[in-house]
Amino acid sequence: MKKITLLVTLSVIVFLSSGCNEDSIPSGWPPATNPVASPTISSISPADSAGGGVLDITINGSNFGTSPDQCFVYFGAEQGIITSITPSQIITLRPVTCGDSVSTRVVVLLADDIEEVKYKIKKVITPLAAFPGSTISNSLASDLAGNVYLAFINARDSTETLKVIRKITADGTMTQYATFPIALTISCMHMAPDGTLYALMTGADGEFHTVGPGGGTLTRLFKFSENMISFDIDQNGTIYAGGTSGSNKGINIVQSTTVVKGPSYSSFTIRTVRVFQNYVYVLAVGGATTGIYRHQILGGTLGLREEVFLWSATGDYATSSAKDFTFSATGDIYVATDKTVDPILLVSYSTGVVTGMRPLYKNIITTASGGITWSGNIMYERVMTSDPSVAAIDMGNPGAPYYGR
Repeated sequence: MKKITLLVTLSVIVFLSSGCNEDSIPSGWPPATNPVASPTISSISPADSAGGGVLDITINGSNFGTSPDQCFVYFGAEQGIITSITPSQIITLRPVTCGDSVSTRVVVLLADDIEEVKYKIKKVITPLAAFPGSTISNSLASDLAGNVYLAFINARDSTETLKVIRKITADGTMTQYATFPIALTISCMHMAPDGTLYALMTGADGEFHTVGPGGGTLTRLFKFSENMISFDIDQNGTIYAGGTSGSNKGINIVQSTTVVKGPSYSSFTIRTVRVFQNYVYVLAVGGATTGIYRHQILGGTLGLREEVFLWSATGDYATSSAKDFTFSATGDIYVATDKTVDPILLVSYSTGVVTGMRPLYKNIITTASGGITWSGNIMYERVMTSDPSVAAIDMGNPGAPYYGR
């Protein structure tokens, strides 16, 4: 730990100001008369470093005071956002700044010393691949090895007669993985643990396709009577698909290749279907009643619709459009939105009841999100910009499993 005293006050002020706004240093600094006790740092939590999944950093010590207007934290040149303060503990949001040895300082007004320690803050967002121009990604999936699979609206194979799915490895290498008819568009994909890729098509009719490990040509398993937009598969191989039009604005259930109508969502558009712990969850868009709902899985049928939360209850996110959602292994919900800053909403749901909501990595993710999928400790995001891309987000913990049949 390092003390910076009044003898070098001017150099400290210049150092702290570099890279920050001019008003980032508190107006009462340097202290004039009647200095207060100087802050000390005894530890920082998480110990050693802030890795993936860490949203808050806790600084333990003494003489911090009780007012965030009188105490300030800096990570390098970035001022930390204090969310809680007591004389012996400060909690801040994870900063944008990252590095192996980030200068972490506590400044208290009218104190004659500044406390400084070094702390490791790991990078959590990594661009994986970009698709400039008119090549627009439409759906994504990931496998257990961390490879990402993207379907495209207007990309073609070498013969210009088929659309393609591309595979992207963890180092950004991209290859053609599978092809499918040019008249169709893939709206949703999932990769099963055995390497089988499942794809839900939209077009003249809703179609369900598959391709085995290693890729190749997608094969149609069966057709829906109308277009579907999203699906998931439970541990018994039952498919649950969400419809968007006509009489199929609801959940369709497929145990073999026979489609059975499930619960109706006649006033909604179902945007995402996700299976988690013996429930089917849906993101249903329908005005004031837009939200996430669930149905208990009861053999070959589904139970009554239960409200998980309404989109109107998400605060600043309520004015955005929810695009997709997924689960962590412990049951928390992550919702991708078209917000251009903090697009992914974390809904604390590990107890089966919503206990809180907050942005994932506040101020760190700064582009709208069109979709998310999880592999191991990494969440992959379909980034919505003029030049679409895919980013890898280190979550520090695994996502819920995807199943096959």
